[in-house]
Amino acid sequence: MKINKSQISNAVKDVYGKAPTYVKFLGGGSFGRAFKVNVNGKTLVVKACLRDGMCEKEAAELRILREYCPVKIPEVYFIRLKKDGAEINCFGMELIEGHDSFTDFALLFKPRKQKQRFANAVCDALIELHSHTSPKFGDILDPQYDSWRDFYFPYAQKIMRGAERLYAEGRLKKYIYDTAKTLWANFDLIFGDEVKEACLIHGDANVMNIMTKKPFELVGFIDPLDSMYADREYELFQLSNLTGNAFKLYETYKAKYPVSPKCDLKCAFYALFHELNCYLRNGTYTGFIMRAAMKRAKAQLKTLK
Repeated sequence: MKINKSQISNAVKDVYGKAPTYVKFLGGGSFGRAFKVNVNGKTLVVKACLRDGMCEKEAAELRILREYCPVKIPEVYFIRLKKDGAEINCFGMELIEGHDSFTDFALLFKPRKQKQRFANAVCDALIELHSHTSPKFGDILDPQYDSWRDFYFPYAQKIMRGAERLYAEGRLKKYIYDTAKTLWANFDLIFGDEVKEACLIHGDANVMNIMTKKPFELVGFIDPLDSMYADREYELFQLSNLTGNAFKLYETYKAKYPVSPKCDLKCAFYALFHELNCYLRNGTYTGFIMRAAMKRAKAQLKTLK
């Protein structure tokens, strides 16, 4: 689905009664496109969502995360939906000044001590977020499961069945399908230990969604995805995505907070099944992220032998 600037401009005009003075495309991922706009002297971000229901969900996630996260989460200003007569599904939110940690390549060349300070700040913020718990596991808006397994087993089972369908249709490579099938066959072993706390998670805490400003200061998190009360380790696999390894976010979190004995194995499962879920939901997957997830899964499967 293509989103153009005129659609964004019309949505802003509907809300503020005036067309924006400029609209600038910021970027996008599997499920949305973000634009920087200025209207009535105010600069904000408008995000167009590519699937029905996602605007309402993400806006609600942002509002809850904003209440509990120790670093900035964007404030939601408005929501415009096609079901209410809008051209596109979109919502407006606060602009967090700075750069995401993925495209600000200068960060990669900072001294090791500066990278470690950054990793400490990111992980401290996530640990604080994860300290907010619920009696139940599940979706951030309606957690209703007594255990993590009660929620995650049918969730992962649905993804596995989708992978089986994709493979049967010739749309999923055999080596990916075989690896997923092997992980699934070992589900009871991988998830045999009880998860004792239902922790509040962002859901997509990779470096693309971690905002910084000079000199290498953490300023906030953006773009949650499927935020929930979950196994806190379900958050951690994203810390290694993209250039996350360069900052040792995953290793830093594990050094700061006790994790389960099977954390690495669980995160390998989470990573691959997450990419398969994105493929099922969006019809595409990012090749280098899938390759990294496969490498991680194969390495961890060797520990089972």
